Amino acid sequence: MSVFNNLSTLISMLAGVIFLQEELGYYHYVGAAMIIVGVIGTSFLGQKRHQTQSIPKS
Repeated sequence: MSVFNNLSTLISMLAGVIFLQEELGYYHYVGAAMIIVGVIGTSFLGQKRHQTQSIPKS
């Protein structure tokens, strides 16, 4: 759940553009892409890691 807190940065950027008529530079798009890739990567790779670990039977 805490991974999705990073998306609040993107929401803040969009709110600035919509409500305050701010302009986005190329670096905003690069940063947004990095955040999205990080959230998606953490979500999917984290699930695979948990699925491959097994508890040995005693």
